[in-house]
Amino acid sequence: MRSPFGTFRNLPRSIWALFAVRLVISAGNFVFPFLTLILSTKLGWPADRIGLFLTMTQASALPGVFFGGKLSDRIGRKHIIIGCQGAAAILFIVSLFIGYKPILPFLVAAASVALSMAWPVSGALVADIASPEERKSAYALLYWGNNLGFSIGPIAAGFLFHRAPGLMFLGNACALMVSIFILLRFVPEQKHAREEKPASDQEAAHSGSLWTVITERPTIIVFALLVAMMNFVYSQSGFSLPLYLNERLGERGAEIFGTAMTVNGLTVVFCTLLISRISAKTAVLPLMAIAGILYALGFGLLALPPSFLMVMVSTVIWTWGEILSATNINVFIASKTPASHRGRMQSFVSIITNTGSLSAPVLAGAIINASGSGAVWPVVFFVALAAGVLMLGLGAWERAHGR
Repeated sequence: MRSPFGTFRNLPRSIWALFAVRLVISAGNFVFPFLTLILSTKLGWPADRIGLFLTMTQASALPGVFFGGKLSDRIGRKHIIIGCQGAAAILFIVSLFIGYKPILPFLVAAASVALSMAWPVSGALVADIASPEERKSAYALLYWGNNLGFSIGPIAAGFLFHRAPGLMFLGNACALMVSIFILLRFVPEQKHAREEKPASDQEAAHSGSLWTVITERPTIIVFALLVAMMNFVYSQSGFSLPLYLNERLGERGAEIFGTAMTVNGLTVVFCTLLISRISAKTAVLPLMAIAGILYALGFGLLALPPSFLMVMVSTVIWTWGEILSATNINVFIASKTPASHRGRMQSFVSIITNTGSLSAPVLAGAIINASGSGAVWPVVFFVALAAGVLMLGLGAWERAHGR
């Protein structure tokens, strides 16, 4: 039996360096997973105010996301990534000395905006470095590294949350600085896209504007909107889930949430390579449909009375959906995008897909205030199920039109 690592061994050295960057950043990602609890338990904010704040934070990042993608097409991906990560590290260091003051949420929000600008640029950089045949493996490897680190970070942050919260901010800053060193040392700048033979006509260089590219490829818009629906569901893992566990289980809620996030990371660590290998020959859209169904089952399970075991089982199920989604989204986008427009298209699609994450806190916050945190789960069940069915429909449309 061939090793599941076989498809990753021959990836370019720069992809492995980006894997290390993702690993380090996610292992030191202490603050963001616990931001909802920081705002609720440390600063006393109600759920609707937290939801509005998180929504406004994500909304404020959208112009920067597109601007960062446009700049990366012109001056290079690596410069943008390093600048954004450096700015976030400085903001975390300032937060360390500020403490739990009213300005703290806005410093963390600014760091979130900076890192959001870098994320789609990183996706474009992977497409520049990896050949079309290597991309699925490259994106899967980076996603695996991200979650390998994330399996460590939340459980450490859960321990520090009540005992030494300042170290959460310091750890985040140090991780970002280490990642910058790796980028500078091991990842050469890719000022222009690789000059490989396009895998399809849709990847050939294009002299028109981004809008022209988009109108010639309408399935990208539909796909992005369906991913936005799935992101609305997935975002409940960081917003509604901690509030739900805190409401139903009291002080144990924070520890169970931290453990659930660790189980999420460990599931990715142990299942990504296997799932990627099994699904390697399957088209993207059917896999995205399965991801939507797994989201519906996993998050829908939370409508039952919570227990430690139930939360862990739920987490494993929706994490399988996360694996399928995260390892296929960028593959679909890259296959439909001219090499000359990768940064802009990645950023544009990110803006659309982020509307799901952006709307999640404010809509879920309103539901929680009106009916309690348990009322969220039936809603997200039907949203995820609808997204999965519509992904199947989009796949059927593409096959009918020879796409």
